[in-house]
Amino acid sequence: MQEFFVEDQTMFSFQPIGHVHSPYKSAQEVPKGLGAKHDAEGILEILPQFEPGLIDIEGFS
Repeated sequence: MQEFFVEDQTMFSFQPIGHVHSPYKSAQEVPKGLGAKHDAEGILEILPQFEPGLIDIEGFS
């Protein structure tokens, strides 16, 4: 879990809902700019307890 504070000292806590499996080791390796080739594939793994939140998500894309 990660915690962040804003200027008024409000604390926000975040916990991951899944993991990204990517062929890239860092953000700098990802192709950028006009004409960049984006042919690499990755996997977005959602933790089981959060899977119900994806029901009917196709209607929102």
